[in-house]
Formats: sequence, structure tokens, C-alpha cells
Amino acid sequence: SYHTTMMMMVNELELEQRRNQDDHDDMTGIDMRGGDGFGGGTGGGGAGSSRAADLFESYDMVVSITQSTMNDQLARLTQQGIINPHLIVLQEINRSISTTTKADGRPSTRYTTFKSFEQLLSSSSSSGLVGGDVGGVPSGQALNVDLMPAIHITETGTKINFTLTLTNGHAWMYDCVGPYGRLVRYDVQNWQYVVELQTSMIEVDREFLATHKSLPDETRDFLTKLLQRRFSVKCLALDFENSNLFPLKCDLGDEQRLEWQSLVPFMNFYLRDQGKPGNPYILAYAINSDHNTQYEETVAYTLRPVGTAYLFHYSNSSIGGGGFEDDSCSGTLDLYMSTRGLHGCGIAAVPHMANVPGHWIKEEDMMMTTDLQRCDVKIIFGAKALLQEFILKPFYHSLAYQVWDKVSHRVSPVSLEGEFYSVPAYIDAATPTDTGYSVTIAHCLTGEDLYGNSYTVDIENNNNDNNNEIELKFRGTIQVFKNFSKDVADGVAEGSVTIVHVWHGSILLSYDHDEGEDDDVDKE
Repeated sequence: SYHTTMMMMVNELELEQRRNQDDHDDMTGIDMRGGDGFGGGTGGGGAGSSRAADLFESYDMVVSITQSTMNDQLARLTQQGIINPHLIVLQEINRSISTTTKADGRPSTRYTTFKSFEQLLSSSSSSGLVGGDVGGVPSGQALNVDLMPAIHITETGTKINFTLTLTNGHAWMYDCVGPYGRLVRYDVQNWQYVVELQTSMIEVDREFLATHKSLPDETRDFLTKLLQRRFSVKCLALDFENSNLFPLKCDLGDEQRLEWQSLVPFMNFYLRDQGKPGNPYILAYAINSDHNTQYEETVAYTLRPVGTAYLFHYSNSSIGGGGFEDDSCSGTLDLYMSTRGLHGCGIAAVPHMANVPGHWIKEEDMMMTTDLQRCDVKIIFGAKALLQEFILKPFYHSLAYQVWDKVSHRVSPVSLEGEFYSVPAYIDAATPTDTGYSVTIAHCLTGEDLYGNSYTVDIENNNNDNNNEIELKFRGTIQVFKNFSKDVADGVAEGSVTIVHVWHGSILLSYDHDEGEDDDVDKE
């Protein structure tokens, strides 16, 4: 279960305005539209918001997942057996000349995995194999260890460091090279093996489902239904095939007798084996749609997903430290999504690092505290895609045209430029503020007929134990002044009518979850 935080982002109108502000007028402290809301190593302020501006020109939503959350899920998959928690492997060296496959005449080496150590010991040994399985000793170099995988984000980009911790077990290795080498048993206790891995998006189709036998049943069923409804699905997986598997670090703990190089061929075998069809190291799924996609529920056409990109974001933070050994709070996986209404066929390019405004999740929110829960996932909606398109623009058009239809045949207001009034476009009427938007529908306050219509929208997070809502507070004033004059026998009779109407109201955006879903979800 994820503790999710939602946050509304500023639209392109605000972004353009803020770009044009003087240098001294930065935007620190604006939580929902930039600055403080991004937190993290690159800090808040005008620069972060400007980068968010550029980013939300191409994407409409960001899902940010912390490193610790992904490692929690890897641990869960390991506990469930989706990722094999054991590595039981035997190295077999065949010195028979007739079966030598090496071009230089060296003996061939084969690695075989087993479900249990007893199975390894009872496996038959062909002639030419070194050693023998006498008294519980393997016939060659072997590992019988428990594994715990983890990822560590150490740079911004598409690479991660993959750490395999051999938590306990035993290793049988020769103490020297050559015919006099003795097979020695070493106690394994929290050995660590670290490699840098590429990541890639892989197409999920029926062949993928057929080869990934270890997928959880609920995941397989969900993906199958999506494909049947003609969604396109991709998974973000660790790419063992296209990565350099030489270790960045090999720590054997307190075991000083064994050279770390002895472990390399075993770990290379394990890592290469994970790259085969059925790779269980999947970090996320991306779901997109096209015109043929069949939706079971009502989803606005403009909000349907059409493109997804991703980026691992690293912050050189004092929190956690970003080391190999600990599961520090040094980074997030950020999935960038675009919708059909704003981007048509979708955007697939990885966001440029210069446009990423730091961590979307504040670093202090990543830490588990006694009184507050850790934020594991944050969902950020671009205001243009959700707030503007489905709430603010429709409200504006309704208020602007309904009021004008009522008063237009009574008054003929003139603007300062001397032009007769007409309802302006929303983009020309709305101006961002520190707390939301200021909207001026009409400001014709000169001449005989006057008409003013304006309102503000303040966006407030109501985020506590009993109330998870985003509240849009509207406050406005409508002013109409009509001057009358008529010639009479002894002069001109004059009169006027003034109407001032002050109004206010609010719209609540609340979280509604499915039955059985975890209730403990935070929004912002």
C-alpha cells in the first residue's frame, strides 16, 4: 500500500508570467505551484518553478516513487518467491579434451542451479569433474546463499546501482589456483555485490505473459485484461543484457581469507540469467491507449493516457547519504505521462535533466517519523490537463456568458480603449497569484454604462486525518451601473441604477477509493 500525495501544478499561463518577472521577485514558498513544493537537493524558488514550467509543456502528470518504496516492493517479491530468494549454484569444470569447447584449450565451465542444497549434493558427477560430493561437500566451487536485492539511485538519468546482498549461507571456493587448490567453505554474512545497470521499457504482450511464469497471479490477470481491452502496456525493467556487469563494489564483510574475484563468475552467471525471458526485476508498468482502446468506466477522452517516459532522479542530500549499504532516501523514480487532450499522439522522449525541478517529494517527507507517515508516492497533476480544463475553464465560461447574457441588453459598457465590451478568452482573463488565480471577466468602469465582473480562486490543501481534500475557494463581485437621462420641459432628468453583488463558494476535490483499498492515503 502506498501513502500517496497529490498536488496541483501551475498552468502554462502562470509559468510564462513568472518567467517574465524581475530577478528579485522569486517564488520561494509556493507549495502547490512550485518552489517549496518540489523540495529536495536542488531547492525551491524561481528556478525550480521555471523548470517545472518547461516540463509541464510536454507532460500532464508525474508519478514520483521513492527509492525506499521500490526496495520495499522488491523485498515483498522476494518474500513471495517471485524473485528467487536463494542462489544455489554449482560450478562444474570439464577437463576432458574431447569435450573442451574453449578455443585456447582451457577447460569448459558450466554453472547449474538447484532448488535445494540437498539436490546439488545428490546430483550425479560425470567423469572429468573435479572433486567429489563426499560428506556434504560439493563437487566443485558452489554457492548456497540467501539473497536480498535492492536498487540505489546515485545519478539522475536512466541507470541505477543494483545491490545484491548475500545475507547468509556458505560458499565453497578453492584457496588457490592450480592442482593444489583445496575446496574451502566460507561463511557468508551480508556480503554485498554492486553493479551498475541500464533500465529499459519493454513491450508487454501475450508472449511476454507466456514467458514470465513468475508474475504474481493478480498482476498477470490485470495485464491480460488490459491487453484484451487494447491498451498498450510497457514495463520498466532492469536491463541485464545491455549492462556492464563488472562489479562497482564487492564487499565480503569480515571474510578476509577469500579474494573477491572468486565471487565474480558466480554473480555474472546469476545476473545474465536474470536477463533471460522472465526477468522478475520489474519496477513499474506504463499503460497507454489509442482510438481502439475499450474503457470499462467513463474516462474523459482528453485525459486518456497516450505517452509515458521515466527518469531516476538523484539528490546529493544530507539525508540518507546515498551509500550502497543503506537504503537511503537519495532518489525517486519519476514517471512522466501525457494525455490525449493536450498532446495528441503522446510524448515518449525522456525529460531533459535541465527541466527537472529537483525532487517532487520533499526529502523530509521521505523519512519515517514517529508522528507522520512516510510519503512513498506522490502524484502531481498539471493544472492545464485537470484543474484548468475540467473545472476552472468551464466555470469561467458559465459565469462570464450567463451574466453577460442577462445584462448585455440593458447596458453598453465601453473599455478604456473605447471598444464595446465582449467576453474575453479565459487565457486573457486569468492571472496567477501566490494562492491560486485572479480572474477579470469585465472591467469597464468608465462612461455612462459600467460593468465589472471579477473573482479569485484560492487553492487550499485540507490534509489531515479526517479530511483529505483540495478546496477551491471562489470569491467574486459583479457590478452593473446604468445611467438614465431624458429631456424634459425644464431641463434634463437624470437617474441611475447600481447593482453590486458579492458572492462566494467552493469546490472540493476529494479522494474516493475502491472498496477494500487501503484507507491510509494522503493527498496534497
